[in-house]
Amino acid sequence: MYGIEDYRFWSEVSLRGLIGSIDEVMLYNRLGHGSESGVQNTPENQNLRKIEFFNTKDILFSNYGVNFKDKEREKLYETFSECRTAASFSELVTVFPIIMKIIKQTFRCSISREIRQVCYMIYFSTVINSIKAKVTGRNRMWYEYRNRKNVVPDSLKDDFERFVK
Repeated sequence: MYGIEDYRFWSEVSLRGLIGSIDEVMLYNRLGHGSESGVQNTPENQNLRKIEFFNTKDILFSNYGVNFKDKEREKLYETFSECRTAASFSELVTVFPIIMKIIKQTFRCSISREIRQVCYMIYFSTVINSIKAKVTGRNRMWYEYRNRKNVVPDSLKDDFERFVK
């Protein structure tokens, strides 16, 4: 799966019931040179990883009855590809009818409200991030990734030091 096993796993779990997330840090992990994520995320594997990412999305969309033309699928997946937080104005205009098509095709689905919320959230957060990227001249996500540090909150330092020993 080229480093996206967790995404595939949770995608398949979501087909069997509702899942959610908690806005609280529950676990810290370190990425090292020998970590599985680092090993899998090589330039040679980037295209294969992208294919697996898109295949997982295909499984989700087909389960909820969403059908695309090939061009629509390509545009949607490229605009909202993994690790991409901003898009051009023309991409946002082109992909909006596709988002509306997803909403329309899933209207009778048992979780149509949740699908609508996710579609709107992803679309509008991409619009906002695109505006920020244009104004600041940098992609916020990549800037923060390059500048982040391995920081352990004070409340967890004792537990972290015991774990490392």
